Amino acid sequence: MQGHNWIAILDFGSQYSQLIARRVREQRVYSELLKFNTSAKALAARKPAGIILSGGPASVLEAGAPLCDPAIYDLGVPVLGICYGQQMTGKLLGGVVKPGHAREYGSARINVTQPEPLFRDLPAELDGVTLLHLSDLHVDFSATATTALIRALDGLAWDACVWTGDYRGPTHGPWEPVATELRRVRDALHGPVFAVLGNHDPLELADALHDMDVRLLLNERAPFKRGGARLWIAGVDDPHFYETDNLEKAVDGIPAGEPVVLLSHSPELYRKAAYGGIELMLCGHTHGGQICLPGGFPILANARVPPRMARGAWHFRQLQGYTSRGCGVSGVDCRFNCPPEIALHHLRRATAAPKRT
Repeated sequence: MQGHNWIAILDFGSQYSQLIARRVREQRVYSELLKFNTSAKALAARKPAGIILSGGPASVLEAGAPLCDPAIYDLGVPVLGICYGQQMTGKLLGGVVKPGHAREYGSARINVTQPEPLFRDLPAELDGVTLLHLSDLHVDFSATATTALIRALDGLAWDACVWTGDYRGPTHGPWEPVATELRRVRDALHGPVFAVLGNHDPLELADALHDMDVRLLLNERAPFKRGGARLWIAGVDDPHFYETDNLEKAVDGIPAGEPVVLLSHSPELYRKAAYGGIELMLCGHTHGGQICLPGGFPILANARVPPRMARGAWHFRQLQGYTSRGCGVSGVDCRFNCPPEIALHHLRRATAAPKRT
């Protein structure tokens, strides 16, 4: 392609290169994957509007690490480096790239967000109840990340904790190391813990979660009690990959008028939740994009939802949703423009219904 707006993606071996290209094309901009060593002269002849340098498994500090043609930085078009691509850019432009004393998560800042979802007719006893929301821990991917999470919990206050899935790093393999690391997290928590499984999690984890006093909700519900009032925590099984969610079963038996918080690994359940009368759904799965463009725009959310539902607070009809950016990583031990997150949801009584959108 020549003479049109298009994005060149130089591929350094990232498993996300194809997904980056797809994400660009979803914005109605043509993109093309090219070899990492494509010359600046060849690129200049085709006049790209911008260049993306992908991530990759190599380290820029290694001998023989793949490098792009340095002249691409002089083509007068924007260049975005992702993970390895950013390290390489720093090195080629005269910067100093050094290994850290710890891995990516050793010095990562875990943000603490504090949303205040509103409930119509929330009993006075439940006004101000705080739910600690942890998601996408992927604890066997990085023990350092788990330690960083435990440290970030120090000094926080909550009444109950909810986990919204993806405790294992890969989608297959042994689950026993996951249980060991999750035990470390559970020991750092107080009060009841409610959880659902994600698309990375095997059913074998169910017994391990039970043994560490975590209430796993497989299309079920359980009450959190304060005074004479009950807050129902309903949880559905994975709606993304296994598609074993059953919202009707999860809320069956909850008395009309009593408040419900729905746990779902992915926000993809938003339509069912809204039409089912749910007021608040907490979820994760997307990692907020994990690798994002400046401004936090996700390159890939990996969920069949509008982009606004890929991270943070959102609304659909009367449903209030919150998609956590997650505490861990998967695929690559890296986040870009998307720091990990712990959410403290302070439930509040509303005098009017939430805004419908």
